[in-house]
Amino acid sequence: MLKHAKRNLILLYTISTGMILTLVIGLLFYSSIKQAITFEKNIFQNAIFSVNYFIQNETDLTHSQLSEIENQTHVMIDIQEIDPSYKGSLSSKTNREFLFKTLKNELNKIVIAVNLFEDSVYKNPIVTIKGEKHDYYYGTSLTFPNEKETIYILYYLDFSKIISLKTVLTYIFIEVIGLLLLFLLSNILVKKALIPIDINIQKQKEFVAAASHELKSPLAVIQANASAIKFEPSQASFYIKGILNECQRMSRLIQDMLFLASNDSHRWTIKKELIDTETFLIETYETHISYCHEKKQILTLDLPKEELPPFHADKERLSQVLAILLDNAISYSPAKSVVTIRSFIQNDSIVFDIEDHGLGIPNTAKEYIFDRFYRADPSRSDKKHVGLGLSIALEIVKLHNGKISLKDTVHGGCTFSVELPIE
Repeated sequence: MLKHAKRNLILLYTISTGMILTLVIGLLFYSSIKQAITFEKNIFQNAIFSVNYFIQNETDLTHSQLSEIENQTHVMIDIQEIDPSYKGSLSSKTNREFLFKTLKNELNKIVIAVNLFEDSVYKNPIVTIKGEKHDYYYGTSLTFPNEKETIYILYYLDFSKIISLKTVLTYIFIEVIGLLLLFLLSNILVKKALIPIDINIQKQKEFVAAASHELKSPLAVIQANASAIKFEPSQASFYIKGILNECQRMSRLIQDMLFLASNDSHRWTIKKELIDTETFLIETYETHISYCHEKKQILTLDLPKEELPPFHADKERLSQVLAILLDNAISYSPAKSVVTIRSFIQNDSIVFDIEDHGLGIPNTAKEYIFDRFYRADPSRSDKKHVGLGLSIALEIVKLHNGKISLKDTVHGGCTFSVELPIE
């Protein structure tokens, strides 16, 4: 499914950006054509000035002079009203007579003429006419003051100059290269953008696999005890006790998974209240002292001489965090070792340390210690710890905008630190 989405995203990105690129190139191409057309019109206007200059400075133009003017200015001249015998020297795709006839018809439709040459000559607007062989021309006429003598001028529009094959191929090449680069870029960007989703899906798969594995164990024990009751009814109370223990274990595991799932979907919130720090720590100490004695360990509470200020937090959830850290410290520390609860102020934050002197956590495992279902020592058969506690603690601390970290304890063991901002 993700591969299909990735392919669609790449295609969508390439098409959308490709359309923008095509639009930009199209505008550039159109602009270059407009510039080429403007250039051709300027050439024609310069030719008109040149023709006017020659005609006004020559009292008696010969056919050879007119032909020379045509060759120099690259325009066709018609002077039928002055000299009907002149047939012109430049050839055209369409018959010259047809072209000049078409020009005269077009100019006759225009009523207003423009006085261009200081009352010495009147120039009609430039018009575009089409030949019989899909050839196009600029055309106009020059009318002299007596309004009896008019010459007509045509200029061939060479579209191979306006839209050259080289220019077209250049723009096509730019378009193809641009689309290829956009495709490669979209491929890279989409893959990078989907990396968190890939990681999340992989984590979900691992989470489901681990959860299934953890749930199989108590279910197997429950099934075995239930079967044993059938064959040994006299020992039913013993087997029922095992079933109840495994049911409690499953209940804790399911609650932990529901909490993490709720937090992942952002449907879980905290309810902050003002907490008296020292009272909170003393309650935490008193709650875990008996469990620590049961494990033949020493639990100490280390508070600074200065009174700790109160802070805002969700008391129930923060108690859960410290309970998780203390439970791990007590469970993985040897008998007669010391577990310490410590608190102090640092950088406008209140810090809670849970310090133990157990075996510690290897450096290779520290970066994974907060991952779900991860256990630094997978060989341990402790059914109480399934590897979700530290993940839950991390999520709760994040919801408080705090930080949780791990460091080695001097002389062995590890210390977990929870740092919460003082509001």
